Amino acid sequence: MRHIQIYCHFSILKQPEYTLDVDHFQRKYNVFPLPTKLQYLRISYIDDYMCAMLPPGLQVLVISSGLITRNGASKLPKSLTSLTADLDVFDNNESMSYLRHITNFKFLIFGPPRHKMDSNWLSFLYHPPSSSFPNLNHDCVSGCTYIAGNNDHLTSLTIESMHSPDILPQVQKPFFDALQHFKNLKTLKIQRCAGISSDWLCLIPQNVTDLELSLSTAPTASQLSMLPTCLKYLDLEVVEVGDKICFECDWTDEILQSLPRSLHQFCINARDFPNLTKHMYEYLPPNLQI
Repeated sequence: MRHIQIYCHFSILKQPEYTLDVDHFQRKYNVFPLPTKLQYLRISYIDDYMCAMLPPGLQVLVISSGLITRNGASKLPKSLTSLTADLDVFDNNESMSYLRHITNFKFLIFGPPRHKMDSNWLSFLYHPPSSSFPNLNHDCVSGCTYIAGNNDHLTSLTIESMHSPDILPQVQKPFFDALQHFKNLKTLKIQRCAGISSDWLCLIPQNVTDLELSLSTAPTASQLSMLPTCLKYLDLEVVEVGDKICFECDWTDEILQSLPRSLHQFCINARDFPNLTKHMYEYLPPNLQI
């Protein structure tokens, strides 16, 4: 064991928070068990063995690196509500099916998948593990009734590319096709990911109220009209492979009428709108903050 550091402090609410940094972990050096009342943990490295040793009441887990197989994912605390991790920490699609009870995800992507995960990975967040759920009407993870083909737990999903915008197989058409199965998704943020078609805006769930999205081109009026009607916050970023671009947007006044009428805030990374006139304000959503 080269280096293990544990830092502990209590927040204003006196809830324990630990940061565990592991440079080189060997099982014979056992830093567990962690306190049973631990609710927040940020850890530099994790594997299947460490998943099984996490405290049962843990609610927030932040992971920098490691490898979690289906076996390790099945042993993560069922109390987890928030997970931040490099998506490649999980070795295949089915390992994701053990995370269906989590309400808040932030996945970081550093490039194409390094393991066995493919473009259909998101669909496994609403499908139960095949070998563990013979009865598809009962959710053994949460103890609640489970409707096959839907996920009612997830409320916030963030995907962030950590390098220059690139076309990533993890965030292409199968990803957007799967979104309709998350019935309570409110926040969706896909940042710095290239190759996302504006045609896929119609696949954003209608319950989303906060949307941040990278697109390959500025959407047309018909594409904007497919956005959720209850959307309040919209941030569009037009990117190309290698960089985001500051482009000239050819929208006219009338196109602005296609924005959801519910919008409170709207942003797009255009440097100029040459076709807009002083009458544009007549077409903007009534509650939009300018």
